[in-house]
Amino acid sequence: LAVHVSQDDNDRYCKCDACQADLEYYGSLSGAMIELMNYICEDLETYNGGAYKDVLVVTFAYQYTLDAPDNIVCHDNVMIEFAIIDTCHQHPVTAAECKLEGQPYVRENQGVKAQMDKWATICKQFYIWDYGHALKYYYCATPNFDVLFDNYKYYNSIGAWGYSYQCNDRTASAEFGEMRNYLIAKLTEDADMTKEEYDQHMEEFGKAFYGAAWETVKAYLRFCND
Repeated sequence: LAVHVSQDDNDRYCKCDACQADLEYYGSLSGAMIELMNYICEDLETYNGGAYKDVLVVTFAYQYTLDAPDNIVCHDNVMIEFAIIDTCHQHPVTAAECKLEGQPYVRENQGVKAQMDKWATICKQFYIWDYGHALKYYYCATPNFDVLFDNYKYYNSIGAWGYSYQCNDRTASAEFGEMRNYLIAKLTEDADMTKEEYDQHMEEFGKAFYGAAWETVKAYLRFCND
């Protein structure tokens, strides 16, 4: 059982003196959020005789709370849901060669990876919300099939035990979401999968789902990715 307590989907956070002091102490706006989540979890330990002591309290690391805080660790029942919304999806999140200086709304993947690594050390419950499509351009093919394998290998390696992959619900699978969902399911089912096995799963699904069109679909995805 879990409850979700997070910021609103905007950047209009409180900037009073007390909140600014928290920001300076924790080094990130997420510190005040974790302070609140810890308080809720501690209260649940005894509330109503401890009937809800095992309830997880979920909060986003998202936008202005993406960066992990200093000087605080998460209660064992706090779940961090890390929202990967501002990475480059043409490179794995582990790719040092991904350089995006000056690009709006996008961080270098190494910077996002550093925050994920840090969060994984201060919370026991680490969950991924992966924005894997173009929120501004819904007909974009979003050909990130080459990076899914490396990304989910990395997520598994840092102890992420759950995933939400936000697909495109605005168009009739312009992003090939059925195949992506299938591949993610396979990757999370088998953390030790090889790249050859991943490619074989893609080939098997492609032939079964797209039929005679699979070779054309595959060529289109390769063209977009390249």
